[in-house]
Amino acid sequence: MKSEVIISSGHRVLHAAPINRDWIVEGQPDASGCPIFETADRCASVNEWQCTRGRFVWHYCVDEIVYIIEGHARIKDIATGLSTNVAAGSSVLFQRGSSAEWTVDRFVRKIAINHIPLSPKLTMMRSAWRWLKRFAGKAEAPRDGGLGGLPLGEHPPV
Repeated sequence: MKSEVIISSGHRVLHAAPINRDWIVEGQPDASGCPIFETADRCASVNEWQCTRGRFVWHYCVDEIVYIIEGHARIKDIATGLSTNVAAGSSVLFQRGSSAEWTVDRFVRKIAINHIPLSPKLTMMRSAWRWLKRFAGKAEAPRDGGLGGLPLGEHPPV
C-alpha cells in the first residue's frame, strides 16, 4: 500500500447540505459543507460545514469531533440537558448515538472529523493485538516532545 502526505489548501467550495426537516426546531437554518479528506478504509473523514441562524437537533450516527472556526452557537446535550456556548477555537466531541440541540444566533462554521467506531469485538481484538506487540517489545515508544500518554487537555511539562 502506497503512503502519501495529502494537503488541502486554498478556498473550498461548500455545497448545499440541508438539515433534516424533522430535526429543525426553529427558523430556517441554511447549511452547506464539503468533504476535505477521507481515509482509505473510509472509517474517518474531515469535512467543513457552516450554518446560518436557526435551532435544530442533530443525531450523531458516528463519532464527530468538531472544531469551531468562525461564529458561535449554543449546544445542548439532549441526554443531560446541559448547555454550553461554543465559539471560534472551541472543540466538542459528539459520541455516536448522542443527540445535541444546536442554537445558531447568526452563523457558525466548523471543521468536523467523523469517525466510525469499531465494534466492541474488533476493539477487544485490537487491544489484544497491541498488548501482544508490547509484550513482544515491538510497540513504538513516543518520540521526544510527543504527547504520548497524556490525557486530553493536559500539556507536557515545560
